[in-house]
Amino acid sequence: MSRVGGVIALVFFLAGCYEPKEGCLDPQAVNYDVTADEACADCCTWPSLRLSVKHAMLRRTSPTPLWR
Repeated sequence: MSRVGGVIALVFFLAGCYEPKEGCLDPQAVNYDVTADEACADCCTWPSLRLSVKHAMLRRTSPTPLWR
C-alpha cells in the first residue's frame, strides 16, 4: 500500500508544480502557440498584406484595334 501512496503523492507533487503558459490562441495569427493554456492580452500578430497598383495608359496612334 505504501507504493500506491507514493505514486499518488508523486502525481500530486508534479501536478502542483505546473504553471499555465500564456500565449496567442488565435490560429490565424503568425505567432499562434499550440502549447499555450491561457490567452494573453494583445500579444497576437497577424500577417500584413501590402498591395501596390500601377497603371499605364496606351496611346493609339492608328485606328486599328489593339487586340489583334
